[in-house]
Amino acid sequence: MKKLILTGLLAVFAMSSGVAQTEEQVSAEISAWLSEHFSNESIMDMHVDLDDQDDAYEVKMSDGTEIEFDVEGHPTSIDSKKGFWPEALPEDIANYLNTNHKDVKVVKYKKEADGYEVKLANGTELEFDANARLHEEDD
Repeated sequence: MKKLILTGLLAVFAMSSGVAQTEEQVSAEISAWLSEHFSNESIMDMHVDLDDQDDAYEVKMSDGTEIEFDVEGHPTSIDSKKGFWPEALPEDIANYLNTNHKDVKVVKYKKEADGYEVKLANGTELEFDANARLHEEDD
């Protein structure tokens, strides 16, 4: 039921912005992603700016987590005081974190043009290259 409500809410926002059918499909993908990775939270606010290709969708969740998505529906930034599990990140990064930082939540994630930045709840900061390979780790 929650997934249906999220999908409907995102579709309404997309339609009210004069968004084409393909953008509605992206909204459905974002809704599915949110339902999978933030299932205990609800959307409090959403802003759609299709002129900004990097951060076209900005979503604020009920726990204060802020998530930005590109026009294709991929998360480009996640900022969460409460933390979230690595499975919300690209697979190679999630695998690295689950192997080397087991049971530590992520509090920040940012996709950059040349790679990814990740900050863990224990203060560890990691940088990955564009291929999601570890470049630098700072405790």
